[in-house]
Amino acid sequence: MSQKQLMPFIVRYTCPFCDLQGEIIVVASSRKKAASKALGTPIICPRCGRGFILKHEYMRGVFPLKLIEVPKRIAEVKIESAKRFPDDTVAVTLRFLRGEFSNIFPRSEVKVFDRLMRVVKAAGEEKIKLAVLAVLIAHGAGTRSLITGFLLANGYKTDISTVGEALSRHASEGYIYRDGSYLGETVYIMPEETRLRIIERLKFEPYLEWYKPQMLKPAPPLKFVRRKVEYEWVKFIKPSPRFRSAEDYKYYGPYREGEIAKLPLILAYFLVRTGYAEWLNPKKETVAKAEEIFKFETIPKIRRQAVLTEFYEEEKEEEEKEEGG
Repeated sequence: MSQKQLMPFIVRYTCPFCDLQGEIIVVASSRKKAASKALGTPIICPRCGRGFILKHEYMRGVFPLKLIEVPKRIAEVKIESAKRFPDDTVAVTLRFLRGEFSNIFPRSEVKVFDRLMRVVKAAGEEKIKLAVLAVLIAHGAGTRSLITGFLLANGYKTDISTVGEALSRHASEGYIYRDGSYLGETVYIMPEETRLRIIERLKFEPYLEWYKPQMLKPAPPLKFVRRKVEYEWVKFIKPSPRFRSAEDYKYYGPYREGEIAKLPLILAYFLVRTGYAEWLNPKKETVAKAEEIFKFETIPKIRRQAVLTEFYEEEKEEEEKEEGG
């Protein structure tokens, strides 16, 4: 997917317990994909404090940010509240005109931010401008008020003006780009390929200098054809969580016992090997090839090739314990 095809969407939802309306920002290529990407996001309601998983029935609409653009000088956005919860989710509530807009950062993104900032602290480079980039790498998109609220919730001393200056500078350097507005403020987006490249490399290089220009600049277009992704059918023999494939970057699941799905070959093999599924066509040539290639590989190594790191929470927690111990 090219950078130009991506744009920010607002996914509106209602808390199933107290009916508070909230919003999250999702970067995707269409409304349908934005809704699909938002499904399964863990949310803590800032009003009643109860948690829930975002489902179709809680959604109230998906809107491109460009369609709700508001002139900047009509009113200012104010940060009403910013809090990090014990489950490592972050809630930022913004006040604009007469309304309050709650924005939830899921645990997976907050933990990515933590990992990025550990690298920066270890290198003695802890600065607000790098913290701003870390938020965009973790979340994908944001405005100056939304990013400021996230940083305040995580204990950083900053303000909207400082964050705005950092965003403008990063945009001028070509690390991020502007696209649309949210509550009258410009939305800044980190290119998806840059995000995923940094997140994936951090798994193998815990002290990767991700803040260096050579890491943040978008990679030049490849002149050769990408390796074709192979797919294979499996049947699930027990419930499976939601995954994002490291081969085609698409989301798959969750699945129930008995469901049948066509998945990227390595992801399919990983699920078969870990006992979640079985092959529909075990004698097929591609299946035999996968079994032969990976039969001596460890489960963690196969997992790294099958599932994107930022969406596999258990492994990240294990790695963090190892790093701390």
